[in-house]
Amino acid sequence: LHNDDFSPMLHVVLSLMKVFGHSRPLAIKIMDEAHMHGSAIAEVEPRHLASLHRDQLISYGLSVTLNSI
Repeated sequence: LHNDDFSPMLHVVLSLMKVFGHSRPLAIKIMDEAHMHGSAIAEVEPRHLASLHRDQLISYGLSVTLNSI
């Protein structure tokens, strides 16, 4: 998840909660990390799920890239 200059913080938190089912505190932590450091890992999961979730987050207007580990 990448920080951007236009997505409201609440929108990012709600999007993470909706897409991943993250708790509000975890979604806030991820959003804060992206805001402070420029990017954050939203989830570690199998590639097929990561691709789906990336596309969902992009559909919510968020900036996301998929990395392999």
